[in-house]
Amino acid sequence: MALLHVLTDGRVNWGAGRGFDPTEFEAFGVPLDETVGRFQEAAEVVLAAWANDHLAFHGRYWDFDHVEMLPKPCQLPGPPTRVAATSLDTVSSADSTGHLILMDPHASSYEIGAKYELYCSQLAAHAWPAPATRLRSADRSSVDIAPPTAVLSG
Repeated sequence: MALLHVLTDGRVNWGAGRGFDPTEFEAFGVPLDETVGRFQEAAEVVLAAWANDHLAFHGRYWDFDHVEMLPKPCQLPGPPTRVAATSLDTVSSADSTGHLILMDPHASSYEIGAKYELYCSQLAAHAWPAPATRLRSADRSSVDIAPPTAVLSG
């Protein structure tokens, strides 16, 4: 990821998701009650490896000493990060760390609005800046994000 970030002169961001299908975790022998903690620690490891010359990390699930990760991303401490946020727990975790979120495709518009409202309020509570209200879609067209309480007229 860091190499791709360097090759694109910083035009690539990093996003990660925990997964949600129990068969994904069964295949690797990961108990479902460990998935949130493992994902959060794994994201911490990636970000710490980008930000430090040598990584020392001693968590509940991951343990590293004197690991060097090269190349480093163009933007330090690393590229903008996004976390897939399907559950309210993940939304809360992302906003407490300042990650941007990727909303899930399985939720209704109402659920997306509620998650976005929670995300914005928690960002403010942790003194992170508010997210942008204009995003770019894959085809480079702009998408405006209306406040979740906005009323649509037709």
